[in-house]
Amino acid sequence: LTPGQRDADYLQRVAEAEAKAAKGLEYGQHMAALLAERGAELRGMEAKCAGLDAAHAKASEWAANIERDATRQLSLMLQALKAEKGKVARMELDVAAAVAQAECRQKEAELEALRAQAELAKFREAAL
Repeated sequence: LTPGQRDADYLQRVAEAEAKAAKGLEYGQHMAALLAERGAELRGMEAKCAGLDAAHAKASEWAANIERDATRQLSLMLQALKAEKGKVARMELDVAAAVAQAECRQKEAELEALRAQAELAKFREAAL
C-alpha cells in the first residue's frame, strides 16, 4: 500500500467510526429522552399512588371510626333496652300485685256482704 492509500484507508475508517459514533450518540440521546419521559411518567404515577394511599388510609380511619361509633351506639341501645325490659318486668309485677289486691278486696267485700246477710237473717229470725 502506498502512503496515500493508507491515508485514504485511515480516513475512511475514521469517517466510519465517526458515523458510527454519531449514530450511537443519536441512539443514546433518543434513549435518554425516552428514559426521561418514562421517569416523569413514573414520578407522576408515584405521586398519584401516594395520593391514593393517603385516601385509602383516610377511608380506613373513617371506617374504623364509624365501626367504633356504631358499636358504641349499639351497646348504649342494648343497655337502654335492658333497662326498659327491667322497668316493664317491674310494672308487670306491680300490675299483678294490684290485680291480686283488687281480687282480695273483692273477696273481702263479698265476705262482708255475706256476713251482713247472715246478720240480717238473724235479726229477721229474732223478729219472728
